[in-house]
Amino acid sequence: MSVSVQNTQPNTTFCLAQSMFMRLLGVIHLLAFSSLWYQLPVLIGSNGILPVATDTTLHLLCGLGLLTALLLTAGVVPRPCAILLWMLYLRLSLIATPFLDFQWDTLLLESTFFSIFWLPWRNRPSDLATVASGPFRWGLWFLLFKLMFLSGATKLLSGDPNWRDLVALSYHYQTQPLPNWISWYMHHLPSWCHTAGGIVTLLIELLVPCWIFSGRSLRHIASLSTLSLMLLIQLTGNYGFFNLLTAALCLPLLDDHFLRFLLRRKNQLSSPAVRVKSTWQIFADRLILIGLLGISSLTLTEELVRTCRMSQQTPSARDNPVWITNGLNFCETNLLAPLRTPLLTHIRSSRTINGYGLFRVMTTRREELVIEGSVNGRDWFAYEFNWKPGATERPPRILGPYLPRLDWLMWFAALDANGNRDWLISLARHLTHDTPAASALLEPQLNLKTPPRYIRFVYYHYEFTRPGEASRAWWRRQRISQSSVFSRAMLDREYAANRQSNVNQ
Repeated sequence: MSVSVQNTQPNTTFCLAQSMFMRLLGVIHLLAFSSLWYQLPVLIGSNGILPVATDTTLHLLCGLGLLTALLLTAGVVPRPCAILLWMLYLRLSLIATPFLDFQWDTLLLESTFFSIFWLPWRNRPSDLATVASGPFRWGLWFLLFKLMFLSGATKLLSGDPNWRDLVALSYHYQTQPLPNWISWYMHHLPSWCHTAGGIVTLLIELLVPCWIFSGRSLRHIASLSTLSLMLLIQLTGNYGFFNLLTAALCLPLLDDHFLRFLLRRKNQLSSPAVRVKSTWQIFADRLILIGLLGISSLTLTEELVRTCRMSQQTPSARDNPVWITNGLNFCETNLLAPLRTPLLTHIRSSRTINGYGLFRVMTTRREELVIEGSVNGRDWFAYEFNWKPGATERPPRILGPYLPRLDWLMWFAALDANGNRDWLISLARHLTHDTPAASALLEPQLNLKTPPRYIRFVYYHYEFTRPGEASRAWWRRQRISQSSVFSRAMLDREYAANRQSNVNQ
């Protein structure tokens, strides 16, 4: 079949953006799979905290993911690589709950899924130009819009007075899951800085995403504004590959002409050749895109409605404009209710097209869960995690793109221990048996000659120290409460009961 070819202007092609996005997505998967390869055998392996897979299976999945990510980074058969990476990460996400249940895990799945349609089968100039200039970049545009807009809209719809009053950032740097040492300095900025930061954050999350679908200049501003916000978040906290992934989603907004200007590259004398698709191919592409955008829009609407419903009991949520409440009621009654079963249920279970809502309710107090062990039931010592706050003299660390999943989950466990009881009990049991799973992700107890026979969970209220204090500590902490003492036998019995319950399910 003959294929016609046409030349296009650089400001209407996205070949450079596609190439950069493809390679950056490969790098992100490299970071994700290498981190999982180290952590998953300890978390869900044969002798892990919640054993659900053999170590061999995990090594094969992570090793194959690492190899495929390398191929994608090198630009080898991009679309098959993206398909395989999506399948591998989806498989790990389904078996590794709750350890792969974070929003950036679902964002990586959705980004990889939409990239399948935008990346070419082969890394040839004609294929790159044809697919890069096709309609499927709109899928990635809408994903970035959904992520950012929902992050802002849910903050206001949640009824959280801290976002309404623009004081949320005065708490954020101290109460975020894994702060770093820069967070200490940011926390002590004047209050007007936190207010200004809250305004800028809401503007970038609510107004700027609408520019994605505007003219070329506004689209570029939207990309650069989002990149700036992601850089600031990365500098002041530890969120693994989330910021890098969001930055990657900004690249499809930038056309070749702008990127050449940004990278100081000279414009090519001839514009890239684009193969013109047949009418039925164009129709099929647009039909698929409309279907994907429709499903993605449903998840966006559902997230807005869910946030509004969850917050209706809060006094500040009653101040939501009537037209917003009525509009969401209409969407729930006429759009979501008929589709809730089975379509939306199937979408949620697939973990591939999702809703988002980052920090919709700001945590105002930092409570830390400290695990303590004892050999005799009288003398207690605290287990130190590698990354989460523990000893008050230890400075918060910068982790870069590494994501310590157990340390992150400990932040959620401090907020809701009952909701995380299964893996907490299993972790405590491993500590009493001194298994490799107990020590691999925690700092070693150098003076411990025999494993503890007793474990307890102690809750502390943590605050950053103030500038000028004589102490060299980074944190102040006050004991709040403690759990019952668990003996080794009690932990063994509850662990066995939980395992049997999971098998029966």
